[in-house]
Amino acid sequence: MFSNPILLIDDEPVIRDLYARMLEGRGYKVVTVGSAEDALDVVHADLPALIISDVLMPGISGHELCAKLSRADEKRMPFIFLTANDDYKTVRDGLTAGGDDFLVKGMDVAAIAERVRFWLATLFNSLPTAPRARAIALCEAELEGPNATSAKPITSLGGMREDLRTQAITLVRSSLEHAGADYLARDDVPLSFLGYIAGVLDVLTADDLSSLMRYCDYYDAVLTDLSPDWAARARPLFATFEDVARGELFRTARRKGQQDARRSDASLGHRERR
Repeated sequence: MFSNPILLIDDEPVIRDLYARMLEGRGYKVVTVGSAEDALDVVHADLPALIISDVLMPGISGHELCAKLSRADEKRMPFIFLTANDDYKTVRDGLTAGGDDFLVKGMDVAAIAERVRFWLATLFNSLPTAPRARAIALCEAELEGPNATSAKPITSLGGMREDLRTQAITLVRSSLEHAGADYLARDDVPLSFLGYIAGVLDVLTADDLSSLMRYCDYYDAVLTDLSPDWAARARPLFATFEDVARGELFRTARRKGQQDARRSDASLGHRERR
């Protein structure tokens, strides 16, 4: 369990206390505040392992808080928005500010606890840059045009798609089989392995907002489906994912994953048309 606390921000005491008790009952240390201004003091005094914030609050909003932390390079943890509005504008603005996930007020507490567990267990500090940018673009596309409204609801923001998860795992397994037995013993395997997964997911999730928002979940699913050794060697790199992704080895493997995923998609489309 993390020694650093979860920071929970909501101006409504009932909501704040409800989620705090739920998380504390699962063994997490939780610090609660009623405003973004107080949250900044907590961040500076005791760096949280994860932040859960309401969006609409008096004074500084949740979006503004996240953006302020991002600009100051103080957003070094997952930032989850707790909102009553599951619409494209809320998601676009939250992602643009630097947020990583969205929880709808009133959803099952077990589902909320699972999102917290996921972010802390997998060591991702944020949604990676590439799926974030693509998700923002999809939200903006939904908000444009003559029939668009600022509060257009999202109907498909949920968990992983099983068909996409299976396709990603199949592609990665196939690449490992073609690489040969010695591949697993190389020192650079984790970097090239993560790069290849990134390329595969770049293509498979590109046109689906829900899948882009669960990009990290697909990463974890691929690792979990493979050996515990793969997971143990690769998962710690998630904490510095953006730095790792800039490396030449990662970028080369990413391009290969993109090529293989495009070929797989083309082949699948051809079979379906037949």
